[in-house]
Amino acid sequence: MKYKVYVIIGITTILLCLKAKAQEFNDLFFDQTIRMNYIIAGNNSKAEIFLSQYISEGIWAGKRTSMEECIESGSFKMELKDSLSGKTIYAYSFGSLFDEWQLTLEAKQYKKAFREAVRFPCPKKSAIIEIFQKDTLEKYHKLCSINFSKDLAIENKNLFHSEDILINGSVDKKIDIAILAEGYKDNEVNKFKDDAKKLTQKFFKYEPFKSYQDRFNVRMVLSTSPLDFKYNTFSIDRYLTSENYWAICDKAASVPWDFVVVLNNNTKYGGSGIFNFYCCIVTQIMESEEMLIHEFGHLFAALADEYELDYQAKTKSTKMQQNCIMRSLDTKVFCPQCKNTIKKFIKYYTE
Repeated sequence: MKYKVYVIIGITTILLCLKAKAQEFNDLFFDQTIRMNYIIAGNNSKAEIFLSQYISEGIWAGKRTSMEECIESGSFKMELKDSLSGKTIYAYSFGSLFDEWQLTLEAKQYKKAFREAVRFPCPKKSAIIEIFQKDTLEKYHKLCSINFSKDLAIENKNLFHSEDILINGSVDKKIDIAILAEGYKDNEVNKFKDDAKKLTQKFFKYEPFKSYQDRFNVRMVLSTSPLDFKYNTFSIDRYLTSENYWAICDKAASVPWDFVVVLNNNTKYGGSGIFNFYCCIVTQIMESEEMLIHEFGHLFAALADEYELDYQAKTKSTKMQQNCIMRSLDTKVFCPQCKNTIKKFIKYYTE
């Protein structure tokens, strides 16, 4: 009898905790996503942020518990604070193309501006947005502090058709991936759909994604509008990136999303992956499957690359062992350390 009482008490406690966490989200936020578009500009030693506009998107697809905490693997961190109390009510860490550019020779010679953005759940009360960047000692220092009011946000009405590829539950309980098209012609939408479905199927053959497949949703946006991806970023021929992050976010806003994967309809080897920013892979090459896993490792879990390049020195990424797809696409598996890091992030977003 005592055992049954303990079990009932334990279950009741868990349910009350879950209800309290859900209530905390509902007390603080509307079920709505706000994107702050901004310009970040500077050189190798200085960065400044200039507000462009606030955009109201769809429902909030991110986590709804312990939102003031984040895994600080990125070179940047965003904090949303209640204006009255100063309490952090939401935070997340992310990488940036601008941050990588800062470590190039160009950045020592002149200044440059990049279009970037942060996304957060819409607060019910007035709030302050603060963005931080890590210094050479891996400590965050504040770049800006901007007052936010939801009345300033404009609605994003330019939405595209989309289709579900894999749905395992509601957006607040799953990791939501948006797949976007780049380099496909208007008459190649079906080709993009086939590529997206095939690569999604292959993606979940790899551990630990295979074991945690039920924690993911995957959707594709059926638009062929250009996202301005180009090769030879930072004079690295196969580094395929876009400086137009606003266009990427505009297209992805057609679906609930946590992470963006761009499929580039190209035959030239190349790709990119930046933590909590985006990843891009080329679809018309033999290695597209392995490249997706590799670049998603950067995007999702800040896993380190196999390349030893100066511009990556500032990014605190997880080191991998020799036998790992993050070192060589031929390996086709993650090393145990990378697997554990990915699991940590999966649990962070879903538990």
